[in-house]
Amino acid sequence: MSGFHEVSLPLAWALGARGGPSRRTEIVGLASGYEHRASPWANGRRRYDLGGAAMSADALAGLVAFFEARRGML
Repeated sequence: MSGFHEVSLPLAWALGARGGPSRRTEIVGLASGYEHRASPWANGRRRYDLGGAAMSADALAGLVAFFEARRGML
C-alpha cells in the first residue's frame, strides 16, 4: 500500500462546496490478515454542489487533478 497523502484541499475550493469526485473501491480482507483494495473504475465519477459559487475551468481542472492524484479511498 502506498503512503498516505498529508495534504488538505485548498481553502478556496473547500469553502461552501460539497461533493466532488468519488471512486468505487472494493476492499477484501485476506486470510493472512492483510487487505486488497481494487477499483473497477479507471477514474473517479464527479458530482459537485458548489452552492452557486462560480469556478473557472482552470480551477475546476485543478480540483479534479487534486482528487485524482490521491486516488480517493484506493
